[in-house]
Amino acid sequence: MTLEEKLYNELTAQNNSFLIGIRGDITWEHQKFIDLIELMRDYILKTENNSIIEREFLKGYRYLSRFIPQWTSHDNFRRNNNNFSTDYYETAYKLISLLYNWFVNGSVFETIQRNKNDYEEHLNKLTSLIKEDGYNS
Repeated sequence: MTLEEKLYNELTAQNNSFLIGIRGDITWEHQKFIDLIELMRDYILKTENNSIIEREFLKGYRYLSRFIPQWTSHDNFRRNNNNFSTDYYETAYKLISLLYNWFVNGSVFETIQRNKNDYEEHLNKLTSLIKEDGYNS
């Protein structure tokens, strides 16, 4: 399966995707989240020199940047997923937002290296929060 096919499956909430997990099962799985954001990042890096953004992927990135924070910040969701701290969720939301902005704006407003550095910084913070919270993936 190509990178594009994997990302499309995630963005359209296909079976075993992160989105279907949070939406259907009301479960946040850390490793599936990491897999999703790495797919998003890899697609950005693969297409960063393209002058045209594919509409389906643009809509998917925008949807994720809004839906994930709205859906998972609800009290009922958090009660079912209390393995993670508020800082963890806030860092995850920042990662999703950063990826959306990076995808849309690319190197127009910021350098590609700054986007990569910001991504790594937030990913490292998320990883350390997982360790602090004692979560086992």
